[in-house]
Amino acid sequence: MYLVHVRLRGALGRALPEQTGSWVRAAAGLDDGVEHVSVHRNARPDPVLGVYVIADFLEAAERVAAAVCARALRLRPELRAWAVLDGQVPLMLPYGVTEARGAAQPAYGASQPAYGAAQPAYGAAERRGVQS
Repeated sequence: MYLVHVRLRGALGRALPEQTGSWVRAAAGLDDGVEHVSVHRNARPDPVLGVYVIADFLEAAERVAAAVCARALRLRPELRAWAVLDGQVPLMLPYGVTEARGAAQPAYGASQPAYGAAQPAYGAAERRGVQS
């Protein structure tokens, strides 16, 4: 299952209706694989729909989420002033990494090694004392 963020753009000053999540879910066909839709009406700079999609590939999930949202925008008169900007799976940094560019920094504590720093192989300390 993939969480796809679909950004929407509407008329300036117009709020995304509260029922948008239900309308998008209703616009999904049985074969679309849409399991749930969450609405982030106050996201900036544009509202975001979190569309949970069961798909075999990331690209398929992104394509389906954007298509289902576009379908809902066409079907509901209340949403016709809105447009899909894009649909993408958000990229998350690994635990402990605080920035995407440059050297990784520990999330907290100076004694924490940076993510990806050379570490001994799992069990290396135990193997040192073991003779074969």
